[in-house]
Amino acid sequence: MYQGPAKRRAARRALIGWFVLLVIGISARSWSPAALPSVTADERMELARLRRDHGLLEAEIASLRTRLGLVERAVETFPGFRAVPARVLPFVELSPRAHSAIIDVGSDDGVAVGFGVVGPGGVFGQVVDVIAGRSRVRLADDPEFRVRFHIDGDEGVAAGGPTQESLHPHLMKEFVDFEVGDVLMTVGSDGRFPRDVIVGRVSYTTHPYRGSRIELAGNTRETNSVVVLVPRGFDPSQPDGGG
Repeated sequence: MYQGPAKRRAARRALIGWFVLLVIGISARSWSPAALPSVTADERMELARLRRDHGLLEAEIASLRTRLGLVERAVETFPGFRAVPARVLPFVELSPRAHSAIIDVGSDDGVAVGFGVVGPGGVFGQVVDVIAGRSRVRLADDPEFRVRFHIDGDEGVAAGGPTQESLHPHLMKEFVDFEVGDVLMTVGSDGRFPRDVIVGRVSYTTHPYRGSRIELAGNTRETNSVVVLVPRGFDPSQPDGGG
């Protein structure tokens, strides 16, 4: 039967339409999630490993930024000392009375026994043992830790404890009436810490003063970045450090 031009064009458009629909249907089935190959167990493990490594890398970058900030602040504030950045390593103290930390710098970094260690909040502790690449730090709340402080023109010595993250006044030159909120700063004449490093804040007062409590400025158990303060001019090759 003869078809006019209009009918032929309509039939052609209908045929093209059905072809397009057919192609779209095939493509949709080819790219649907069900048509994609399934992820293997090895691939899932590799993805989990990459995510874990990414998280560890982000944490290390944050730690490096903290150490860089500590070094920059130390350089500006404590010109008489060289700041050696360090990372606090995982460590379990076996003694129930001792409070210690291990850091990843040691004698090969110019660190020696007796040097002061500062964290983001202030006084962190003092180096008591050193080997190449490692040092043990006596934390500021250790019962054996001592640090000289000043407040309102008066001076004294604070000792670690008796509780975690705290100190207490050990010796005072003059009677001082502490008030809650008072901030104690280092004297800076003992060679370990420069002057005006924050020791802590008075959180509880008693009379006599030895019962008062000084809360450390930074939580030593949660600190992962510190700097060791090395006196400028210190020479580890000399018996007395060359100071």
